[in-house]
Amino acid sequence: MTGGEPLASSRARADPYRRGVRWLAVAGLCVYLITAIFNVGIVAIDDYFQVMARVVPAGAYTPTQVVAGTGVYNPIPVLMHLGVVRLASMLGILHPYNQLRFDQAFLALFSFLTMWYSGKSCFAPYAERERGRQQLIFTGLLGFYFAAPLFLTRPMVESLVAPFLLLGAALACRYWTSPARWSLVLATFVFAAGATLRPQAGIVALTLPMAVAFRRRWADLVVLGLAGAAAFVVTGLIDAAIRGGFHESLRTYLTFNLQHSSDFGVSPWYTYLLLLVGATLPPAFLAHYRGFPWLQRYEPLFPAVAVFGTFVAAHSLVPHKEERFMIPTLPLLLLLLTPLAAWLLEHGPRWRVVYFTGLNLALLPLMVLNPPQKTGMSLARYLDAHADLRTVILADKAMFIPSVFITHPVAVQFEVPTTPPPCGTAVAALALGTTGRQLVRTAGFVRAAQFAPGPLERLVVAINPRHNERRGPVDVYVGSCDTVGTPGPGD
Repeated sequence: MTGGEPLASSRARADPYRRGVRWLAVAGLCVYLITAIFNVGIVAIDDYFQVMARVVPAGAYTPTQVVAGTGVYNPIPVLMHLGVVRLASMLGILHPYNQLRFDQAFLALFSFLTMWYSGKSCFAPYAERERGRQQLIFTGLLGFYFAAPLFLTRPMVESLVAPFLLLGAALACRYWTSPARWSLVLATFVFAAGATLRPQAGIVALTLPMAVAFRRRWADLVVLGLAGAAAFVVTGLIDAAIRGGFHESLRTYLTFNLQHSSDFGVSPWYTYLLLLVGATLPPAFLAHYRGFPWLQRYEPLFPAVAVFGTFVAAHSLVPHKEERFMIPTLPLLLLLLTPLAAWLLEHGPRWRVVYFTGLNLALLPLMVLNPPQKTGMSLARYLDAHADLRTVILADKAMFIPSVFITHPVAVQFEVPTTPPPCGTAVAALALGTTGRQLVRTAGFVRAAQFAPGPLERLVVAINPRHNERRGPVDVYVGSCDTVGTPGPGD
């Protein structure tokens, strides 16, 4: 640096990507927050009943009631969401719909910043200019990959585990590239925290002794053993304080899954491999990569590769598989795609970059602005806006109402109506179902509203309407004393 030259100017020339990384991170965070605030939907029914229905509205459940109602699951994730929702209530956010928005926004802020910092630090050992380039590409993938803003901002256990998995992998990478024992200790506790949220995530802790052995730092095995024992004791004592037994949640969960893991459907071992390949939007990354410096680019990321591979392999051996079980690996997948993306940008055929970017940007707004299971939430908000409706009859057994978002008592009944609903009663039916098609032609049934699914679910219905009736439009019929109102609070 020459005399009198500003330090900031010198740094900017040394790393021309620094400012771009920061601004891209701000833009990515905005996408996450927009998704969290405006995309309020339900990805999985299980997570509605196990999380949403136990935390909103704030005050409906006490921590003791939450713990008592979690069954075989660890109550800590639900208690974390309950704390955020209660904070929203203290800030004057009282409607349950807006409390969920606040909870999702809080998760979006925590998750994005944790994952961005963690992923960015994994490229620290790279040469300075290459480091900035890799960090820029990772930041772009994290913030704008079409599936990330939706699935990483949901009040789901899998979404909550994702930042812990990447943070632990980043700390392991730091230990891999420098003899920093504190990174090894911190990685142990971070993985233990992730396992507390979802026990299956604990399998990735096996990558830490692997890293120690490969580096031949044998004395560090003692440090790792002590850290692992301390983490096990601490998490066990926390569980004992909450549930009354040392690692009671872990014991209960493992016992249940060993006995019932095959009761919920069995999928082939390669299911997750196909899913993850599909997540890369093939054939964008399916190239020969001639001349790609595999060892140079991925050697600093070996622990992250090990964490990703261990998690996927362990889950592939379990008979029951669901797509959402891979959500914790999504940030790791984007991290490991970054060196390949950087190489394709510089050396690959241009069509691959154009194809991936174009398809991803086409899918991104659909995911950001398309609430999953939108019709159920729309029906709940309609009933919430009509305090005179005290009973709702669901004409199809496949229907579902997230009733915690209705702020007045509404009785839910399942039956096929034969007469028009009386005053104060609504009938909801799947428009594409047999009953729905009959009601629209039956005298006396006056349709008050119809709620359409979002663009993605609409496409699924159009492709196979017979097997996706529950994702289709929902018709609402009310008695003659009721009128159609405006959407409920929270818009």
